Amino acid sequence: MDAYEEEPDKDYVESSVIGQIGEKTITNYLLSKGLEYISSNKDNKYDIKMSKNNTIVTYEIKTDVKIAPNFDSGNIFIEYSCRGKDSGITVTIANWFVMYLPLFNEAWFIKPNKLKELIKNNDFKISLDSGDYKSNTHGYLIPRKEFEKHFIIEKIDRVKFEPNEC
Repeated sequence: MDAYEEEPDKDYVESSVIGQIGEKTITNYLLSKGLEYISSNKDNKYDIKMSKNNTIVTYEIKTDVKIAPNFDSGNIFIEYSCRGKDSGITVTIANWFVMYLPLFNEAWFIKPNKLKELIKNNDFKISLDSGDYKSNTHGYLIPRKEFEKHFIIEKIDRVKFEPNEC
């Protein structure tokens, strides 16, 4: 392997930064709702741990910047595999699964067991070529308008963060 192949994938690094910004945005939103921040997690089980009334609550947060007002398929993408490994909804143990759509200023909250049941009971299209370049990311395409009633949709103000704040 030459030095070029050992460099981090630029698309992966950019995607990681976008994810961190999404996690920070949702964390700040939850803080504004009275939850207390406990910690962030760097494996695939959940992203942040919060507390409300002495009860621990975990969140898996996915940020999708490919959904934009002028470029919108009408779907929400729910990842289940990435880089040849189970990921996203397949592996999370979070109490809440959150899809953050910053270009719509929305966060879609759903309990993972409810999302899994929704996936099981419907024949959603599958995208086999999503995510960053060469990530081999697979996911379900859920029509937002048709299934929005299953989610708690919150308006989220986008916050600009400096790179060292993420």
